[in-house]
Amino acid sequence: MPKHISRYLVSFVIIALVDTVLVLCMIACFRLWYVRNAATNAVKFAQAGQPEQVIRELRLAYRWAPAYPAFSETVAGLYKQALQQAGSPDAPPVPEERTFLSALPPAEKALIPADMLVNFLYRKYSRGQATPPSTGSLAEAPVAEFRPGPEEEAAKPAIALNSPPQAGQPLSPPPSDGTAPVPETGTAPQPAYNPDAMWGAVSTQDAPLYDKNGKKMREIPAGSLVDVQETRSTPNGEVVIGSVLSRNGNFSGVILKRDHVDLYVGYPMSATSKDQRVLVSRRGEILAAIKSRQEALEKAASNRNPHQAEFLAVALNYKAIMDEAKQLNEQYKKATGNQRMELGNRLRTLKNDQFVVMPKYNELKQKRDRWNDQNQNVAQDISSDPQIRQLNQQLEQIDQQLKNV
Repeated sequence: MPKHISRYLVSFVIIALVDTVLVLCMIACFRLWYVRNAATNAVKFAQAGQPEQVIRELRLAYRWAPAYPAFSETVAGLYKQALQQAGSPDAPPVPEERTFLSALPPAEKALIPADMLVNFLYRKYSRGQATPPSTGSLAEAPVAEFRPGPEEEAAKPAIALNSPPQAGQPLSPPPSDGTAPVPETGTAPQPAYNPDAMWGAVSTQDAPLYDKNGKKMREIPAGSLVDVQETRSTPNGEVVIGSVLSRNGNFSGVILKRDHVDLYVGYPMSATSKDQRVLVSRRGEILAAIKSRQEALEKAASNRNPHQAEFLAVALNYKAIMDEAKQLNEQYKKATGNQRMELGNRLRTLKNDQFVVMPKYNELKQKRDRWNDQNQNVAQDISSDPQIRQLNQQLEQIDQQLKNV
């Protein structure tokens, strides 16, 4: 083959490869832009109480979102929630894992490198820009001390440490019978009380578990044991960081929302007996069952209030205004020049919006509360519910056993 022809072929192949990469990157950029806009619009529709609009907005974005971690959890959470609110019998399909070995279509596999590049550039150049609120992530924040309040501590049984195990004893693997695993007990001298040591059990059904970067990993069942190493304050509330032992596996260095855990202060989990851990695990399961039943009854009761839906829509709108104002205020403090002037104009607009929404909010709140006051049987239905009474009796038995263990 003549040399000039081979040079042309090489040049043609190189140009073809470059063009292919550019086209794939353009497709990935368009999909990222589409998912971001869809997530932003869906948040507004969700705040306005329009689940049908959310479903319509996210139908395609839900398929593309797994390729873009910045929005995948927001889109998935909003889409599933909207389907439930709309009463749709269809569950959203589970997206395929994005690897070259998965069952993705060839076109999707070809986009994996381009998506990785676009995600990297987006993370690098979008810092500080507003993004739709995530429904499944927790932002890191400076460390802040947390201690349960006096009322919370007084409501829980005191735990005596009888025959504690060796400090630092490894956690046992999950058992095969499906029950929550509990580390075996050993013998060691009782440790001194340490106000910084905490442990407990998950007290919420299917509590979300996050990794050290705040990304949701999975959900864990109520009754899972938690050994706390640290507490933190985040924009989404208090969180605990530590190790989790559940029937779904063991996890270390993970994050849980503080109000999803029934905590005990003074000793690490390694300094407690197996009987104590079994009872605390069972206590978490009962608390989760009570919460779930109460939420179901309260939801049924609120749905009977003719003013609840309208009030909720206005309340969400008001909250969106206040959240945006808080975010813009932080930016306004650091801004200069034209940007500061634009932020000031936007803040004044939000202030006017607040004055418009506030009277409607107060009016609907009064109507809703008046209806609730005139229908006191709603609260009585919850307190007299046979299932809740039975669960509270079981909780009292567990508390008594913890005192005697």
